[in-house]
Amino acid sequence: MSRKISDESIIRPLGIGDIGTVELMEQECFSAPWSRDSLISDIVLNPNARYIGMEKGNRIVAYAGMWVAYDQAHITNIAVTTGERRKGIGTLLIERLIQMARSLGVASMTLEVRVSNLPAHAMYGKLGFYIASVRKKYYFDNGEDAYLMCKDDVQSGQGLST
Repeated sequence: MSRKISDESIIRPLGIGDIGTVELMEQECFSAPWSRDSLISDIVLNPNARYIGMEKGNRIVAYAGMWVAYDQAHITNIAVTTGERRKGIGTLLIERLIQMARSLGVASMTLEVRVSNLPAHAMYGKLGFYIASVRKKYYFDNGEDAYLMCKDDVQSGQGLST
């Protein structure tokens, strides 16, 4: 199901036809991008995964995904193309994932984020996530630590603007 955001933007589920675009976004946005096979496995074949993308003018400009197991969800990835950053798209996608998680009965959510990614810390904090712990040397590309961030009040809807 897709949802229109503006006259030119919609958020919709991702599928096999989006793999090439998502693969290019991974390469643009991350120093350790997921492989094409990993993307296919997760976006297309994993029954516990939910991936959405923002389509603007018939082109995916951002995407986000999560895994859902029982009453927990884990945000796996979020990426916004360089030209579309700082416009609130990342926040909108995470809000949409939270709404999806609520509808699936999820009680809590987690994610990892680089310690150095200050803009992401701020965005997640505004959405009700908090730093629960540090995962030492989590990122294999440079050995950087990650914060494990959690949101325990998914069912309350706290932190959502929509």
